[in-house]
Amino acid sequence: MDEDGNIPREAATTNDLVAWANDYDQKYFSGSSPDITIAIDCRLGSAGCFMPDERKIYIPKGLTAFEKPCRIVLLHEMVHIKLGGENGDFDELHGQRFKSEIARLIQCGAYDNLL
Repeated sequence: MDEDGNIPREAATTNDLVAWANDYDQKYFSGSSPDITIAIDCRLGSAGCFMPDERKIYIPKGLTAFEKPCRIVLLHEMVHIKLGGENGDFDELHGQRFKSEIARLIQCGAYDNLL
């Protein structure tokens, strides 16, 4: 264990993140995001982000050593993608549409073994 009590593992690669996102896309988003790309970014802090103009999800490099948080961030960003695809509003303020979609994912089991 490291000084924070975490069990070290190999960091997730871009290929890992893409595979997880593709799996989530098929299971929970009806395959609606096949053209989204994912990048690992050293400049980001502790949260990921989706850049609509680039159609890219960025995951912070420091998070890649932790699979469950990476998966949670991917699901979070994929909700923004879904909402933006519905009407162009990505709900960046995490309003009711965002919260409803997170609740749907919880109900569908997307967060099982992640929380």
